[in-house]
Amino acid sequence: MIILCKFKSDYFLLLPILEIRNKSYYSLIRGPSDQDTMLSLKKLVHDLMVAKGGLAIHPGFTLEHLVEVTPGRISVRVPTAELYTLQILNNDDPVVDYAQTIASVSWLMTQNEPRPEVLMTSSRTYNGKIPQFGELITFECYSTEVFGIIRIHYRASVNRDGCDRKLLSGFATLGFTGSSLFPVAAPPSAQNDGQHPAGVTSADSPASTVFPSLSPSHDNVSVEKSASQASTVYPSLYSSNDTVSIERSLSESQLGCSSHLHLPTSQPFVYAVLTHKLKNMGITPTNVRHRPMFFHKTPNFIFFFDVESAEEKERLQKKIFAEEKWTQVFNFSSLEKNSPFFAKAMSAAEIFLTMLVATRIENDGETGASESRMQLADDREEIRKAMQTENFYEIESILNADGKRMLDLYRRDLFE
Repeated sequence: MIILCKFKSDYFLLLPILEIRNKSYYSLIRGPSDQDTMLSLKKLVHDLMVAKGGLAIHPGFTLEHLVEVTPGRISVRVPTAELYTLQILNNDDPVVDYAQTIASVSWLMTQNEPRPEVLMTSSRTYNGKIPQFGELITFECYSTEVFGIIRIHYRASVNRDGCDRKLLSGFATLGFTGSSLFPVAAPPSAQNDGQHPAGVTSADSPASTVFPSLSPSHDNVSVEKSASQASTVYPSLYSSNDTVSIERSLSESQLGCSSHLHLPTSQPFVYAVLTHKLKNMGITPTNVRHRPMFFHKTPNFIFFFDVESAEEKERLQKKIFAEEKWTQVFNFSSLEKNSPFFAKAMSAAEIFLTMLVATRIENDGETGASESRMQLADDREEIRKAMQTENFYEIESILNADGKRMLDLYRRDLFE
């Protein structure tokens, strides 16, 4: 996981995401750098349980009860004694109420702005037998969406005499009241005055085409941009005017998400992950947007965001990586491993070029770059040298379609 930020407008977070085949949700890639993200997911579940009134059923609920959490799926293990200590209203069994609450949270945690839901239809089987004192009840809950129909699924069981004994299983179809339940994260377009964020200029038509940003809906949104605006998205290599600087391209562009990528509607959970991660630092991100990184082996997304107060900016400033170590941070190996770090924000093109130059410098064993990172990333000769190294072909082999388009555009400009 990589976090980068800019102190005038945009900040962004890069998260590793892995699609689960035949499922409508996304799961985090497991690895040494994912512990903080898993903790953020668990905290999100806890906050949603509080908002849903789940603590009225299980007052002692903590993060320790969460066995497994991925977006859209939650596994909880609870001692019987913790659920059967209160008089349940309406004489309903706590196992049923608790299972339905957790299943609802499994859906809410995937939403950009969770809303109160109501159970429209439901079906369940329940043997009605209270588990024995001292047993652990395991709840397995998840949510699905098929053709716009949202369902929550739940199952409760105990392990008795070495056998998994089912107490409860069922599902329910959800409807919504329309008001906000719990403001976990603002939608990426909520603070954009109705305007969609601008995208990255396409390599096939750099003067007029942009990659649209992905909203939480199913459909990509096309974004049009004038030729004068599009030419500033990339550094001077992409412009007919070689005096156009990276600074100019940063100040006049906002990056969107490439149109070749399509996410399921449950994808916006990552906005909540970003919010909870920064909440621990006392920072509230706004105007969250995203675009993909360049590698198909490690599908990452860069999440752009703003912060409002000077205090928040100061907290982020303290997390910025040491600029003299930029080649260690941006080289290909570090980016592929999702090594976490903070940095000032930059355009996708600058990240790409910085990666090429940093990789060449690190592999050649140079102790330090005599010029600044931004100077080298905008130096045509440095980029040409980076493309002629042996390890460059390793980088090229794992680029996704977005990365290959950028590479082809640079290659034509430099070698043809």
